[in-house]
Amino acid sequence: MEYALKIGTQGHVYLPKLIRQSFGDKLKAIPNTKALVVFSENTPPEAVIASLQVIISDLRLQLHIPKSARQLFYTEEAKTQGSEELDPQTTVRSDN
Repeated sequence: MEYALKIGTQGHVYLPKLIRQSFGDKLKAIPNTKALVVFSENTPPEAVIASLQVIISDLRLQLHIPKSARQLFYTEEAKTQGSEELDPQTTVRSDN
C-alpha cells in the first residue's frame, strides 16, 4: 500500500492511524538522497532488509503497470483497508 504523507509548516510528518498502530510510537528513519525507510526502533536490521526486498519487488512490478492502473489499484486497496484522513494528532518531526 502506498500513502501520501503531508509535512506541516512546523516540519511535522502526519502518519495515518494504520501506520501508527502497526509501527508504534518510537521509530527510526534512515534516509538517502531519494528515499526514506521508517521502522520501529527495536526492529532487527535483518527484518528491515527483508521488508525492503518486498518493497523493491513491488516497485519493480509497478514499472510494468500503466500509471492509471496503479492509481486505481491503490485507491481500491485503500478503501478495503479502511484508510482514513491523515491525523495531525500523531506526528514525526523533521529537522528541516
